[in-house]
Amino acid sequence: MTTSKASKPKADAQPEGKSAECIRLALRKNGVTPAELNEFTGWKGAPWRWLYSNPKNNGWADRFGYKLEVLREGRAVHYRLTPR
Repeated sequence: MTTSKASKPKADAQPEGKSAECIRLALRKNGVTPAELNEFTGWKGAPWRWLYSNPKNNGWADRFGYKLEVLREGRAVHYRLTPR
């Protein structure tokens, strides 16, 4: 009998702590800016785009069933999540 070391996330897994709040902020109609995320978390220079979604599919959006939209208006960036 063989076992797989790679574990799949549970279907009912829910975000907790700061990640849950960052997701809640991104679910707003206009999304959330990196400055708002930095202020809320106290993290400076965090790779927000990568934390939400990345090629490894282990970002918050990837793990918890959301689609990430990166909204750009001039130099301003907003991250918005929508349910899949």
